[in-house]
Amino acid sequence: GVSGKTSACHIIAHMLSMTGRTVLLHTSRGDLRLKGDKIEVIKEKTSIAPASLIELAGLEGFDVAVLEESLGGCGIGDVCCITNLNDDYGIAGGTRKALDGKVQMVRLAKKKVVFPERERDLWSPYLPEGVEDTTFGSEGDVHVEFGRELQLGVPLELRVFDGGSVYSVSLSSMF
Repeated sequence: GVSGKTSACHIIAHMLSMTGRTVLLHTSRGDLRLKGDKIEVIKEKTSIAPASLIELAGLEGFDVAVLEESLGGCGIGDVCCITNLNDDYGIAGGTRKALDGKVQMVRLAKKKVVFPERERDLWSPYLPEGVEDTTFGSEGDVHVEFGRELQLGVPLELRVFDGGSVYSVSLSSMF
């Protein structure tokens, strides 16, 4: 996506850590280890270029990794998430567009691709055979309701609707 990658990764990692998993979170804000309410800084300020994954390969002691990557890294994981295609910006020295790189990542997906419901018609044709899709947004497979208006620095309770299941998620004030 053009925007939303870092925030989406932090929220996903936080939700996974609240289920008892030890999470490696890799974003442009740094590398973190999360477990429940505990957050350990591994490294501050990191690159999200696909090559940055090489450095992470030697880390151990995690149940799951949530990795923010610029174009090119999505095909290595089990789940590929496209946050949006709000701006089809130039890549590869202006020789290609962001859509080209994102299509390549979707085609490399192994198990699941997550994308906005409003972009279903765009991404569905590129899904490899046997790869599932999940959409998010008000009409998607997964959507979120907030208990109140968002306020910076104030904890928030969310209700996440996933098919027939509803989960309550508490986000700390850092979100």
